[in-house]
Amino acid sequence: MKRKAFLLIFFLGLSQSLFSFPQKKAWNEKKEAKKIFPEPCEWFDDVDILHYRLELTFPLDSAWFSGKVHVKARVMKNSLQKFYLHAVGEQISSVHFQERALPFSHSEGVLEISLPRSFSSGDTLSLSIAYEAQPKGIGFYFFDTTAYTMSEPVDARFWFPCKDVPKDKATAELVITVPKGVKVASNGILCSHQMHPDGEWETFYWKTDFPMATYLFCVTMSRFYSQWTEHWKVSEQDSVVCAYYVFQWDSAKAKADCVHLPEAMRIFTQRFGPYPFEKYGMAEAYPFYFAGMEHQTMTTLSAALFRGDLRYEYVLVHELAHSWWGNAVTLKEWPDIWLNEGFATYAEAIFTEAFYGIPAFQEKMKASAMVYLNQYEQHDFPLYNPPWEELFNSGIVYHKGAWVLHMLRGVLGDSTFWTLLKTYYEQFRYGNASTSDFQALCESVSQRDLNWFFNEWVYGQGYLSITYTDSLIPIGMDSTRILLAMRQEKTGPHFFQMPIPIRCEGGFHQKDTTVWIVDEITQLEWKVPFTVARIHFDPEGWVLMKVQEGQVEKPEEKETVEILPPFPNPFQWTTQLTVRCTEATQRPKMLCIYNLLGQNVRKIRLSPYASDGTAHAIWDGRDEKGISLPSGVYIVSTERALKKGRKVVLWR
Repeated sequence: MKRKAFLLIFFLGLSQSLFSFPQKKAWNEKKEAKKIFPEPCEWFDDVDILHYRLELTFPLDSAWFSGKVHVKARVMKNSLQKFYLHAVGEQISSVHFQERALPFSHSEGVLEISLPRSFSSGDTLSLSIAYEAQPKGIGFYFFDTTAYTMSEPVDARFWFPCKDVPKDKATAELVITVPKGVKVASNGILCSHQMHPDGEWETFYWKTDFPMATYLFCVTMSRFYSQWTEHWKVSEQDSVVCAYYVFQWDSAKAKADCVHLPEAMRIFTQRFGPYPFEKYGMAEAYPFYFAGMEHQTMTTLSAALFRGDLRYEYVLVHELAHSWWGNAVTLKEWPDIWLNEGFATYAEAIFTEAFYGIPAFQEKMKASAMVYLNQYEQHDFPLYNPPWEELFNSGIVYHKGAWVLHMLRGVLGDSTFWTLLKTYYEQFRYGNASTSDFQALCESVSQRDLNWFFNEWVYGQGYLSITYTDSLIPIGMDSTRILLAMRQEKTGPHFFQMPIPIRCEGGFHQKDTTVWIVDEITQLEWKVPFTVARIHFDPEGWVLMKVQEGQVEKPEEKETVEILPPFPNPFQWTTQLTVRCTEATQRPKMLCIYNLLGQNVRKIRLSPYASDGTAHAIWDGRDEKGISLPSGVYIVSTERALKKGRKVVLWR
């Protein structure tokens, strides 16, 4: 979902392609509604919803409508006697199982249904629920030009009873009856469209065989739609059908603004994998408070986006990217929202890089960083599990989320990064993924421990801020000795650990190196075979950071962690490793064993600390896989203090 504040953009005079809607009235109403939601609740894990069939009638003379929802579910526990669904505000008139009426209760946003018998794990059952509803500006929106549903994050329950959690995805049929002359856009394929015998009503039957989270269900209706389809060629062999539902007076502008979307789909197909669904579609709505919403196969778009000048092309690209990130691969829980929005925001940049070129790509990432840094000055929090009221925070969830992927690409390299995205998509397509799932896959694909990266950039907060001073010392006529001292300024609870590309330039020469920032103070001594005129930090823009020149003085070192001598040393079978830490808040939980190449061959968990500040571990001379290591000298240290480690000799 892309949230735009158009007036704010114009007022600030900022880049048209970077800023997302702050939270507005509709989202504030959702925050208030959240207070009545009885979650988390184990009741809702008793069943897995397999399929919904919605049969709804919209008279469209008010926000009132009526209908039935048929739910097919698989039982996930033995002795199931109660069936629970989310339902907020609906008037439930009956619940049936195989034409048998069932007793139910409905209060505090929960529909509790008493089943006719006890069901066992693995059984399937189907229920039919008749109801009517008149949502008051949440879930379903009624206006003269359009009527539409909008459910992210937890508003589907306001317009149909459902299991309203993102990890429970189901196939769907939407059978929508409206007054004659109204066109209906929805999920999946339009299988039939019939006029009723009385000539006053029409029924549209939409169906999707691809699993879908409830927040992605949609119905969009208008008397003023011009409807057409296009075939977007994504490869030599394949094309995707795109269905447009656009106000008649905006159709020419929409065609102009969407002209590059087939190319965006081709780029995403190349970078992520095949387009995952039976069609793509776009339905215009007015007024629409959210700019764009990635309803599965039928994105809803604000009328303000269609100007005919490509001004908001990036919003259209963002919503298209959600077909892969959010719809096919859906977040497991709302704390993982950055997996949807950070990915779609970075997809905007991927499109820019491929279509408009690297300079435009770099400018987009710079401006995206500015959005986050401006947000940081007001309020900061971790990317994972943002506060509920900040679920769609533009600076952090969208733009810092995009930057985390960009930095991950910089750390892993292009080849590994693109393989990672394709693997992630293939492994979790049509299912759900969590942040921990994504991290585990990153480590599997790259064969690298990325705890340091995720702990700092995803689970932590802040950004890298560096003050530096340099000395450029001529050596003879054509060489320079560079002395560089860097100090991290804390922007969060901890110092960052990050590789920083550094470039020196002089005349027609340039040379690059990478320095790992680990502690508060980092120093670099570097000799280059030309006269250096200037130094650039991160010249190609791979790190979310601020850099300023200033005085850097080395602080007094406070030794709080000490590795005591191993015993015995040398050893043949096992040796005891001991740590003493005088500061309780800085006590490490793990020890690391390194070989002389600096490779981490084993991590060992320390025992609980004793009253004297010591903790112990036993090393058996084996690596992480339990394989005996060769004789030699090894270094015992904490994860972030290799240079302060102790030598231990393994003698077989």
